[in-house]
Amino acid sequence: MSSPGTSRATLLASVIRRLGRTNTQSVLFSHALAADLGIGPTDLDCLELLQELGPTPAGQLAELMSLTTGAVTGMVDRLASAGFVARESDPADRRRVIVRPLAGRMAALDSAYEPLLRAATVVLASFSDADLRLMLDFQQRAGELFRSETERLRTTRRPAPHGPDFSAPLDSASSACLEFATGAFELRLQAGNDAALLYRALFEGAQPAVRRQGGTVTFRHRRMSLLDWDKHSGLVLLNPTVAWTIVLRQGVSQAILDLRELDLRQLSIHGGANKTDIALPEPAGRVTLLVEGGLSRVTIRHPPGVPAQLRIRGGANRLAFDGQRFGAVGGEVRLASPGWDLAGQRYDIEVQGGASRLEVSELPEASAARAAPIHTAQEGTR
Repeated sequence: MSSPGTSRATLLASVIRRLGRTNTQSVLFSHALAADLGIGPTDLDCLELLQELGPTPAGQLAELMSLTTGAVTGMVDRLASAGFVARESDPADRRRVIVRPLAGRMAALDSAYEPLLRAATVVLASFSDADLRLMLDFQQRAGELFRSETERLRTTRRPAPHGPDFSAPLDSASSACLEFATGAFELRLQAGNDAALLYRALFEGAQPAVRRQGGTVTFRHRRMSLLDWDKHSGLVLLNPTVAWTIVLRQGVSQAILDLRELDLRQLSIHGGANKTDIALPEPAGRVTLLVEGGLSRVTIRHPPGVPAQLRIRGGANRLAFDGQRFGAVGGEVRLASPGWDLAGQRYDIEVQGGASRLEVSELPEASAARAAPIHTAQEGTR
């Protein structure tokens, strides 16, 4: 609370800081609500837009959300698999796709917001109608301010060709955890060749904050807004003598996870995956690969002779598993390689939130594994 003698500059600074904290809490609430609905945070942003606009062309969604057309395609795939939206051809232009929200599932979104609305009614009970109108005016002006400043940053920002070289010494580490805390775009993970380093990383564009605490290395990009238009790409090389747990939070898109030469103990992706290739190494026992938030256009390749189990909670569309192909499959899906239940070395792949265009297949034979290129789904569809 400011005192009567507080200067106007101090008051303005306090308002801006408080606005930033409120925005942070709003982001955290959106992430929690999205997880409760079984979708990703960006998917929730899309639903809120559709709730306001109604049926909307996919290209317009891409423009409004500052996403690539590929990212919007994956997002709509996930929402369609979850039953929130349907695709329709535009009667005026059959080449254009209209995304239509489905009333039945959108009612679930309304219900999810009801506790917040009830709590807000209690908190704002002491405010007069004039106070509420003043708040609305402030919110409108603040929104315009953020939109104009976002546009300014987009037009003036010139990312450097590359940033600093991040690395950390191996020391005596035998196991470690790599975490991307704020999503990953155009990320490549693979084994490094410097035995003295735990990891080495290089990023283009926006540079992350990097923290090593004990055996955990965390990369955190600053998020400019809920829509996270600020893309960032990078290469991370991991020491192959270390047992790695890899955690990618808030989604991954257009990534290559070439883990063939690593000692992988667990891979977790929270927030969904889009246009991503994953090449798995020989496992040490039973290794879990978990994807929360659904996925689209993802390829997962496991070593020859190593059985895999695939479980999908939320249905699947255009699914391929070790040579078998399936169209639309509703409900819970479980597929397993022969002998999976009794194998000592095996992969357990679990997808929560639905899957579209997912392929799980064997890598080339070991003699050709290193030479076999890993292509992104984007490259494969050009």
